[in-house]
Amino acid sequence: MLYLFGVRFTIIIMVKQRWDIAMPMVKISAKGQLVIPALLRRKYGLQAPGRALIIEKEGQIIITPAPSDPVIEARGMLKGKRSLTSTYASYKQEERRLEEKHEQRLP
Repeated sequence: MLYLFGVRFTIIIMVKQRWDIAMPMVKISAKGQLVIPALLRRKYGLQAPGRALIIEKEGQIIITPAPSDPVIEARGMLKGKRSLTSTYASYKQEERRLEEKHEQRLP
């Protein structure tokens, strides 16, 4: 691990360097900008001008293409096996049953 300006970085050392599997190295400008190699931009659909999502996970920075319309892309993301209406109806039914049970105990 390397700590630089209070940020932890993971260092990966390649023992045998092969260009077909090696990760390209990029420079970070004084403004914090970096250039993603054209091969990777094409491979993952990153277009300029455009937007990308930056995710920090387990000490790594992940760059992924942002959806063109986040609302449309998120559609069905929370889709469950039951509809919200039937879930709510069963919740209210259970709530009524508990209230009746509670009222029976009151003197």
